[in-house]
Amino acid sequence: MRSLRARIVALAAVGVAVSATAATLLVVHRDWRLEDATLLDVVMDETDRLDRSVAQQFDDGEEATIDVPVEGDAVAIFGVDGETVDTAGALSSRDFDQLAEEFEIDTLSEFDIVSDDVEIDGTVFAVGVTGCIEPAACEAIVVARERSSFGSHVLDRIAWILGIVLLATLLAAFASRWVVGRSLRPVDRMRREVDEITTDDLSRRVAVPTTGDEVEALGTSFNRTIDRLERGVDAQRRFASDAAHELRSPLAGVRAVLEVGQRHPDRVAESMATAIDQIDRASRLIDDLLVLARRDGDRTPRERKAVDLDDLVASEVREAASRYPELAFDRRGVTPVQAFVTGPSIARVVRNLLDNAAVHARGRVRVRLGAAMGRPGSELGWELMVDDDGPGVPPTERERIFERFARLDESRSRHTGGTGLGLAIVRDLVTEHGGTVLVTDSDLGGASFVVRVLPTG
Repeated sequence: MRSLRARIVALAAVGVAVSATAATLLVVHRDWRLEDATLLDVVMDETDRLDRSVAQQFDDGEEATIDVPVEGDAVAIFGVDGETVDTAGALSSRDFDQLAEEFEIDTLSEFDIVSDDVEIDGTVFAVGVTGCIEPAACEAIVVARERSSFGSHVLDRIAWILGIVLLATLLAAFASRWVVGRSLRPVDRMRREVDEITTDDLSRRVAVPTTGDEVEALGTSFNRTIDRLERGVDAQRRFASDAAHELRSPLAGVRAVLEVGQRHPDRVAESMATAIDQIDRASRLIDDLLVLARRDGDRTPRERKAVDLDDLVASEVREAASRYPELAFDRRGVTPVQAFVTGPSIARVVRNLLDNAAVHARGRVRVRLGAAMGRPGSELGWELMVDDDGPGVPPTERERIFERFARLDESRSRHTGGTGLGLAIVRDLVTEHGGTVLVTDSDLGGASFVVRVLPTG
């Protein structure tokens, strides 16, 4: 389908074409189309007609006169003495005398017919001269017709040309207005539909016309904008709901330990330490909720750069080792890998997987990183594996643990305070990079989390 702009341009082109055609038809009129030889033929035909009329008048005993000259012609009859007997038209007797001298009418016989173009006072005339059939009636007949210039021809018809051009312009304008109005009706309908959409019901969408032009693109843009708004509002609602639900537990814990310290002054130090742990848990929960809320509300692709993943993983392992000094972290399986990723996002993936492994490990966490092969002949991707020697994840729970606030049996953990959001964030960030994350059994005895990202090209 053509765009709205193309339709308007096409209508304007039609209007110009109609105007040009009409003007051309007016300018190239019957008189203007006559070539030199054709106009001379017309003049000669007129001289012949007048010659026969004069001969008939002589036979009837009448004087030679011009009976009905062709409109636009200048005609003269020269008597036997060489003087003009009768004239008609715009030329004067002096002009006809000039023509008589030019064509040497005193030498013409009744069988001579001559023609040519002659300029008189700056104007060109097609002139035909014939000797009279009846020499006793007259000596010669002269017929002259002015040749119109192109400019004068156009000026003679300028009113018609302007009228037709104006009419064609008006028709094109009305047609354009009709086309634009008809094309914009869906826009007005979409505007009314958008006005009716509120935050109470963002599931509604505008009806997009299948016109294949800018109007369809506008409708699609409307719906994409509403999609983003719906995700943003849903993210805010989910954040408020999750925060209200999940923060009850640490806040209640803080209140409980503070009340214990109030009732038992000798246990204040213990109560304060427990309260700090609960506040740390609430802080981590809020951080994770904010990450998910931002991502739910804004799915704009982040900028990716070439990153040395082995350096990034090594840095995160060192930090995890400082947080969990009681565990042994093995990163000997980390090999050099460079990939185009969003560095902060992948750093968070590694950090969350390490924290998850550390929480459930008995004493050892192993990290491996290497290249991953996709389809034969395709570019290399990368693969990250984080293993622990903990209790592992039952097969029936291996999908559920990536859901928000999903927690397995508390007996699996040596530590408390997990938010239940870390693995959900991992899957979200890995999916953004076009990768997958899954959990299997580790040869260490616990769980093995495998992140694989392959090139999309």
